Amino acid sequence: HKPKLNVKTDSLNIVNIKINELKNYSRDYIIGKLNFKPKSKISFKDLETGINNLNATQNFSNVSYYFDKNGLYDDLVLTLTESPVKTNLKFALHYDGLYKSAVLANITNKKTFFKNDFLSADLALGDNIRYCFDYYIDNGFQLSYGFKSQLNQFNKNAPVSVITYNIN
Repeated sequence: HKPKLNVKTDSLNIVNIKINELKNYSRDYIIGKLNFKPKSKISFKDLETGINNLNATQNFSNVSYYFDKNGLYDDLVLTLTESPVKTNLKFALHYDGLYKSAVLANITNKKTFFKNDFLSADLALGDNIRYCFDYYIDNGFQLSYGFKSQLNQFNKNAPVSVITYNIN
């Protein structure tokens, strides 16, 4: 029979967030993905969510962390290994009642021009042509900005009813 774990606290007081030097991502981007800032009190669940957010970006092939004591509180020390994959190209077939059939192509590229940037272009060629182009720079809690352009067009024959009224 295992002894019960004696947990004295259900939260962490993070004084600093230390991150190894990264080539393609800024400190603001990482802290934005963690979704908590230095000098904050967080729950263990907040920490887990933040680490999962970093993993979910698929920008890092390895994410590890530990804590350093900082007085009564802790520093979070992150070691991130950037993924070498920066570009993804995907193809698919699509059919629905509105747009009908199409061949879909998507290209996604990271660090096209700047750190933290993301470019995505979707093109659907078929009965109804459409595209979506996204470009943005993700600066976490700081001001982020971007550009989006899209076109959706389709031909849909709708029955036309003519209603006449007789006024007497």
